[in-house]
Amino acid sequence: RIVYCSISGYGQQGPLAERGAYDHVIQALTGMMMMSGDSEESPPIKVGFPVIDVAVGMLGALSITAALHKMDENNPGKRAGGYIDASMLQASLMLMYPHACNYLSRDIEPKRVGNRGYTGSPTADTYQCLDGWLSVAANTPEQFRKLTRVLGMESVCEDAQLLDLEKFNAPQGGFVVAKDLPTLRAKFQEAFSRKSAFEAETELNLVGIPAARVRRIGEFLHEGTNKGAISTTAYEHAAGNVLTPGLGFQLQGMNRSGNPAPELGSDTRALLESIGMNANDIEQLQSAGVITVAQALV
Repeated sequence: RIVYCSISGYGQQGPLAERGAYDHVIQALTGMMMMSGDSEESPPIKVGFPVIDVAVGMLGALSITAALHKMDENNPGKRAGGYIDASMLQASLMLMYPHACNYLSRDIEPKRVGNRGYTGSPTADTYQCLDGWLSVAANTPEQFRKLTRVLGMESVCEDAQLLDLEKFNAPQGGFVVAKDLPTLRAKFQEAFSRKSAFEAETELNLVGIPAARVRRIGEFLHEGTNKGAISTTAYEHAAGNVLTPGLGFQLQGMNRSGNPAPELGSDTRALLESIGMNANDIEQLQSAGVITVAQALV
């Protein structure tokens, strides 16, 4: 009945299985570093936090949940166990899934786009303003038209040298496609250079254009908690009280557990006693370094 999940750098099988791994090493190996940067000539740049460490933990939790659900579905009332092999390498490719599929299916290497958005629309980009940087996602023709109205650049919407007007005016919609991206980017950058990022964020969101002033994490957490955009959760832990932004979701109708994750070894004694081991046997295993026994949190 046990679902067992192993998390490693490269998986349990294959020629890389015995290698050690850290987040930035996997980023280098899998191509993630080479996707970050302003141009093809830029040096490789890793993501600014251990993204793969986080992702493989989420992948492990998701896979365990999926396994439990599948086994209950196939064997109601009599769940069979299963073994899961999750790796940092797999997590990295999962995060880059569209690019990995594009290469495997069509031999297309992704190009570096810097701070431009994934859609490729010319105004899915980040601009320097009077008081900082502003990230904008005017991806569709409708959003693009609204942006040009805010900036007083409506004539761009009729310029066949700058835009693919056939796609821009197509009834089925889609993303904006540039014909002369460098010129178009320069025009919008010049317009944003005269605006306040702080004011433009509010102005653009009011007309339905996703936009955000670039912030540091501390600035956002201070602002978000004060304005109620995020809620914090306090945990009592052996290492001290910890204030967190939660686990990324809220499940309505269910209260979260107030218990923190157990310390390494805090359940060992109770578990071994439950299967019939006596105190002397447990002490011998602990003395030999086979197990870790810690004080359980109250």
